[in-house]
Amino acid sequence: MKKIHTPIPLGNLLFLLLAAVFLPSIAKAEIQEYLIRRMILLQTKCDLVDVKKEEPKQGGFKFQASCENVSFYPDGVIITCSDKDRETSCEIKTKIKKFENLNLLKNSVNQHHGDETEKKTTK
Repeated sequence: MKKIHTPIPLGNLLFLLLAAVFLPSIAKAEIQEYLIRRMILLQTKCDLVDVKKEEPKQGGFKFQASCENVSFYPDGVIITCSDKDRETSCEIKTKIKKFENLNLLKNSVNQHHGDETEKKTTK
């Protein structure tokens, strides 16, 4: 049995050549916004409203997230990613805010009300 050799049409060859040149840049992995949203939901107490993506001059990505509940993150959450292709390079930079003075005020108010109830019961 004789093998029949058919040449590859020029159009297919050109397509394969163009695909080999442009496909790596198209298929390049990049950190997606949904991964950042998931990170914020799992690792913070931020009720997420919006996420904005920035590209700093030194490479990587920076994400600014707005929170509906501003109790813990009044200015939002900032996440930086040093490697554009790996979500494991992302790190939450914003620390949770704790308003210790509010707790002191709350304790003071509770003590004040406790003193008043003691006075009423002793009369």
